[in-house]
Amino acid sequence: MGQAQAATYLCDIGGAQSIGELGNSANQIFTQFAGANLQITGISYNLTYTAFNPSWLSEGAFAVGSSDSSSRIEFTFANTDPNPGTGSYSCTLDIADFGMFTGSDGILRLEVYDDFDDFDGADGAYGEGSTLTVTTAGGVGAAPEPAAWAMMILGFGLAGYGLRRRSGRVAFA
Repeated sequence: MGQAQAATYLCDIGGAQSIGELGNSANQIFTQFAGANLQITGISYNLTYTAFNPSWLSEGAFAVGSSDSSSRIEFTFANTDPNPGTGSYSCTLDIADFGMFTGSDGILRLEVYDDFDDFDGADGAYGEGSTLTVTTAGGVGAAPEPAAWAMMILGFGLAGYGLRRRSGRVAFA
């Protein structure tokens, strides 16, 4: 009944399109059940992104966090290129100190978006083989199953019965 084990979740975002700014209902969203209240400790990505003219490569972005977005981190991966075109990006980040968690529903949420909505339709697209990896650490300890509860109660009952029987035989010297 300790903490949940660390886990890694790989998301293939190849072919995903960034349509508009964060929260735009047309953006592509990926979800994965990870477990309730798990700490998000690491994010890494290996991707190719194409920004369609007039969008810039520096506008491509994604957000990772809880399904209700109460705990979320946002990334722009090419923050210096003010041009359309295609770029390849790779990074591994330790975010254990950021205090990022999945919510009580245990769902990890990834949204691909564009920092500036240039026009109707897709502002950019992720190339085939583009991946994002999220690492989590244990969250709240696991709750015992009903059978474990029954065995604990039975054990306490037997221990109490044994102590009660022993307490009746007190000897003084």
